[in-house]
Amino acid sequence: MRCQIVVLPEGGLDPRMMWALQQNRSEEEARWRELCIDRVKRAQKGDFTPDEIFLCLLGDELIDHCDLHALSWLLALVRDHCWGSSIFLVASERILISEQLLKNRQMIFEWLCKAVAGRVQDLLLVSYEPRTEEPLRSTSLQAAASRARNRHKVLRSLHPHSRPWRCLLPEEWNRSSSLLARQVQEREATDRRLDLVIVVGDPNAIAQRETVKRALERYPDRRYLVVTLRSQASPLLWRFCEERRLEPLDLTGELELWYLLIRLNYEVDRDLGTGAEAQAVVRADQPPTFQPLSLERLPLILFTSAFDPDQPGHCIAAARDVSLLLAESPLETPFRVEPAIRRERLIEVLSDVSSLKVWIHMGHGQANRGLWESGEARPFTIEQWLGCFRSRSRSGVPLPLELAIFLTCESAEAALRFAQAGVGMSIGFGAKVDTHLARQVAIQALKTIFRDGLSRRSLEQGFLAGKAALEALEWGHSQPVAYYPGGTL
Repeated sequence: MRCQIVVLPEGGLDPRMMWALQQNRSEEEARWRELCIDRVKRAQKGDFTPDEIFLCLLGDELIDHCDLHALSWLLALVRDHCWGSSIFLVASERILISEQLLKNRQMIFEWLCKAVAGRVQDLLLVSYEPRTEEPLRSTSLQAAASRARNRHKVLRSLHPHSRPWRCLLPEEWNRSSSLLARQVQEREATDRRLDLVIVVGDPNAIAQRETVKRALERYPDRRYLVVTLRSQASPLLWRFCEERRLEPLDLTGELELWYLLIRLNYEVDRDLGTGAEAQAVVRADQPPTFQPLSLERLPLILFTSAFDPDQPGHCIAAARDVSLLLAESPLETPFRVEPAIRRERLIEVLSDVSSLKVWIHMGHGQANRGLWESGEARPFTIEQWLGCFRSRSRSGVPLPLELAIFLTCESAEAALRFAQAGVGMSIGFGAKVDTHLARQVAIQALKTIFRDGLSRRSLEQGFLAGKAALEALEWGHSQPVAYYPGGTL
């Protein structure tokens, strides 16, 4: 697999690291370990800006050489070291829908599906010559990433994706239809169990509006996305869409559209006999009489780590914890990662979020002494850590924290005090823990809440499943324990 790797600060232009993918896997792994530890060092110095990682494809990688094994290996390596940073695949916008591309359609589809499953945020089409290894311009990468970030704000508002999505293409786009195949809406089909991506390709403002208007009339009672391809959304289209609570999304080419459709359908149960036929989208009154239902299936997750860079094994294990725990969450789950947490920084983070449901902390702990913070050679009491949350509750509305997990040694006291302070459920350990095994408790807890929602019952089931996993791995002596107001497990 040939690609150039560019690491930029989120929204920034000065590369933090840049290199060509190494064919020697040991050398490549060393690069990612360096990046992982460097992120902790920067955070300790006050630079909290996350990374954005661009995997820029070279040669004919996307057309002729879709190596699934190489992609899986690379994405696992990136995820396990990047502290939850956004990952983008970058391809040249010069790639056309050629006979060769159509011939390899199934292979490319499987490759893109592997990228979505590997938590790649998006596929970006950027202007560059893929047969050379000249550095890509940061401005081009960030411009494409900015458009992607806007897309994903809209996608988060559409969660959960409970029904399949299809796209409605302009009639004359035959090659595009051949490429997207089963994901194209048949014009004569009237199945209302399918949501719709309306593709606008005409640069004329009136034609753009009429394209969307006809689609809404012909295919009513669905959820919609409007995307422009090969053209910009006109002010007339923007006004028309905004009146209907829609927002046009800007896509550069068919490959970006293809990736969007794969991502939209990734978590959909494709068997329409499992209850999707009982679901219907209706047009809401404007303004509504009642407050819309607020779904809590996507709680904000805060990950904090207090390990120091001079403990690289612990830092890398914590970064992998973030990777494995995010793997249990839906693609649109909101989260924050703080790789070098101190109490002052925690206060800043808590003041910056409007809601926080899940907090997962990784670091050192000691019974009767408390939890360490990054950059300090001593622990701080649980009351001092709890004070960070109290400062938020005194300055405004208290955070409705439903679940706190302390993946630290001897953290039972921390779990107890946070439960006494009102956390829905707080999980800790009464003894020493193995860095690589403690995560099993958190994995099972997240699996359960994303399947069943945040409730006392789902939290209890998740904890008991995690405790059973530790016992199966012969680490039950780490004494996992869960507290909730009025009880313990």
